[in-house]
Amino acid sequence: MTLAAQILVLPILVYTFGNLSFVSPLANILIVPLLPYATILGFIMILCGLIFLPAAILLGYAARIMLGWILLVAEFAARLPGAGIQVEKFDAIWVIIIYMMLGWWIYLIQKNRHFKFQAPNSK
Repeated sequence: MTLAAQILVLPILVYTFGNLSFVSPLANILIVPLLPYATILGFIMILCGLIFLPAAILLGYAARIMLGWILLVAEFAARLPGAGIQVEKFDAIWVIIIYMMLGWWIYLIQKNRHFKFQAPNSK
């Protein structure tokens, strides 16, 4: 699912930042599994901070370890040789065209799946 999300936002990312990353799929494989836990832990930490500050501080240390790993992986991946390339600025119309083509491709895939899995008529 992470790879699908990356593919879907890729045209906007390249258009906005002018950078095409080759290492982001690998970095996300190492990072994404921790994100829900870090988010939940952060939320619990906030609630604990409202009730009992020392507990929130302890949870903050655990969150810091997870967030430290996320930053370490992101920084390491960004420093790898050939991690990405700069892309020349292009018109927004190309982003629209890419998304139209991607939408058409997804439509065709869904249409073919639906056609393949239809039950045969019993005559």
